[in-house]
Amino acid sequence: MVDSKNRKLIPNPEHGDKQMSEHYRMRGNAFAKIYFDLETGKYLSAYCTALGISSHKIYFADDTWKNFDLLKPVFDRRFAEWKNKRA
Repeated sequence: MVDSKNRKLIPNPEHGDKQMSEHYRMRGNAFAKIYFDLETGKYLSAYCTALGISSHKIYFADDTWKNFDLLKPVFDRRFAEWKNKRA
């Protein structure tokens, strides 16, 4: 997990509240299964659009806080849309 405000990684919640981490893991996995599906998901196009790169350069994108800041709102919005559809 990431603390984007303080720019640091947060230890895995597995080591904390087991019930809470199980809930988040199940919900996260359900979202990821749909969003990251290479055939029907929207992850790759959203990633490339947010970073302004073509799909054949996706593996050359820098792992930086700047790119994180570009991607986070996109993924947050997609997750919220997915969650609202399930409600």
